[in-house]
Amino acid sequence: MGNSQSKIELGKIAILGHGLLRWHREIGVMTGLVPVFRPIRMPLDYKAVCGWGHKSTSLRARRWSQFIDKPYIAIEDGFLRSVEPGTNHSISLVWDPKGIHYAADSPSRLEEIISRRVESRNKASCFGLDIAEALQRYRLSKYNNSIQKLTQIGLPKSGRYVLVVDQTLGDASVSGAGAGEATFAAMLAAAISENPKAKILVKLHPETVLGKKVGYFRVQSLPKDVIPITSLVETWSLLESVEKVYTVSSQLGFEAVLAGIPTVCFGMPFYAGWGLTDDRTPAPTRRAARPTRGELVEAVMADYPAYFDSYDRTLIDIWRAMDQLAFLRDRFFENSPTVCIGITRWKRKRISQFLSGPAGKPTFLSRLGQTALSKEERLAVWASHRNLAKLEAKIGDKKSLVRIEDGFLRSVGLGAAFHTPISLVFDEVGIYFDSRNPSGFEKLCNEQDVDKQTLERASSLRAKIVENNISKYNISTSEDMVFPEGHRILVVGQVEDDASILTGTVDVKTNLDLLRAVRLDYKDAILVYRPHPDVSSGLRKGAIERDIVLKYANVIAQGTSITALLSKVERVATMTSLTGFEALLRHVKVTTYGLPFYAGWGLTDDRLKLARRRRKLNLDELTAFALIYYPRYVDPISGLPCPAEVAVTRLMAAKIKNQGKLVRLGEFVRTGVALARYRIFLPLYQQFLE
Repeated sequence: MGNSQSKIELGKIAILGHGLLRWHREIGVMTGLVPVFRPIRMPLDYKAVCGWGHKSTSLRARRWSQFIDKPYIAIEDGFLRSVEPGTNHSISLVWDPKGIHYAADSPSRLEEIISRRVESRNKASCFGLDIAEALQRYRLSKYNNSIQKLTQIGLPKSGRYVLVVDQTLGDASVSGAGAGEATFAAMLAAAISENPKAKILVKLHPETVLGKKVGYFRVQSLPKDVIPITSLVETWSLLESVEKVYTVSSQLGFEAVLAGIPTVCFGMPFYAGWGLTDDRTPAPTRRAARPTRGELVEAVMADYPAYFDSYDRTLIDIWRAMDQLAFLRDRFFENSPTVCIGITRWKRKRISQFLSGPAGKPTFLSRLGQTALSKEERLAVWASHRNLAKLEAKIGDKKSLVRIEDGFLRSVGLGAAFHTPISLVFDEVGIYFDSRNPSGFEKLCNEQDVDKQTLERASSLRAKIVENNISKYNISTSEDMVFPEGHRILVVGQVEDDASILTGTVDVKTNLDLLRAVRLDYKDAILVYRPHPDVSSGLRKGAIERDIVLKYANVIAQGTSITALLSKVERVATMTSLTGFEALLRHVKVTTYGLPFYAGWGLTDDRLKLARRRRKLNLDELTAFALIYYPRYVDPISGLPCPAEVAVTRLMAAKIKNQGKLVRLGEFVRTGVALARYRIFLPLYQQFLE
């Protein structure tokens, strides 16, 4: 990758502007220098000074570099950036100690890379056309906040279209290309006169469409036969519909070259002057090399930028960057406008990270009826909401109702103690714990096929979870209990007023019922009873007196982590606990006395049957449905949607961090606050509502 080229001697690099501070780690990785923020004092032992490109905001940094006689390194966004403009996430950056790619009046590192790639043509293979094909297949551009097709804005797909690209007024890439306002007027006039039989489309810049900036073209001043595109349209939908592109210096012009579309340049952007564009501005003599389209694409997309993992910010290659950006784009567009009802305040920030989409963040209301809802908005409510049935009856078929619940890999610490979830499920069919009705999880298991790649991924994910002792809550303990020899069965206590008990059991509905049933079925087994952590801490209902437990169980394993217990037993017996699923992941046999989501698929010994669950699944298929397809995950560090593997890595790190004394003290305080909430304030609030 290009980040390994032209590195300056190891030392410090000065960051003068606050805006670059968020990229300090990436700057260090790209340049091989140690970033230091020095807004005022500038010692002379710096090896370089960096700033944002060659824009006016970097003028101070460039002057400082001249004053201390050290190189100035320009930092800019790469050509694949993010889903939305203006966000703090960028998957790629470029660094340039020679100039910057959009300033044609001086050399740049990109120009050197292109020339070197042509010189080494016979020595190195070129995969630029593979990159071009992948970008088109993924439908990726610099910004990716539109999936709207050209036909969706009222234009027929067939027809002769020529595209003229607007840019934002005063953009540095315009002046850097030797252009100005008059250039845009001349470009439009040329497009009209040179293509008399075509329809001329003028595409406004995304930030102009969003009202954040103004462009060079005014819609009301365009000739009457010119069609302005005043909404966000997917780049590739445009490129697949036009026969020629006119641009001053927009990246869209490069994407047109990448796609093999004739491109006319009225400025001198980084991709012009190499013999692949129709240039109306003389090219610098420096651009004498004649790269193929594939060589230009590889130099621009693979060699010049540095790509960073969205979650740990380590260097990655362009292929993984495309995978991640497509994933983030797809999660973004999964979210239609959403109104959340009755979500407690401490959960709202995290739920916003899950549900933010093209319409922005979700709206939170205490109750339905506080405001009028648009026809596009869907309702979201916690699946165990006390008025869920009333809400369902009230909206009927008029609205889509999304039920929210914790995912199966949740946090390090209890939700009852205010630990925010790393995963949630959003189910528009039902909810996984309510066996009385179909759910999105059942629909997946009954209908979805799992491809080989996802099965391999599920197997690896399961191995990582087991190897690192990951569970739903990941509560650490130092206790190592010794159990009697024999056929040991873990009997899992639950919160007795939990929704999964109320909606997923028939005859066995309490922890005592469960103990009695297991002892009846397994008369000679060693029963190890483990109370639910929320019950043990006094937060929830379900406690049984010790002497009563010991009438049926041989051992009470209170405080022992669930993963430690699973390594010591041959079977798990449960009503509906997630522990049964965690046991399956570890190849421990499971008997169910209720109808949890993982029962009925041929992997458990079930006392109840459910005809709706028609298929037999293997363990990797169940893992794929439960941990990859059904839940969503949000990285607690970046706040970005993430895959299950990143969530597991974060839980592993949090488990280690949670072993410190201060963290344990904080957990004690959390539990005390939670006790006060559940035992004092919540009952008072419910009395007030009644």
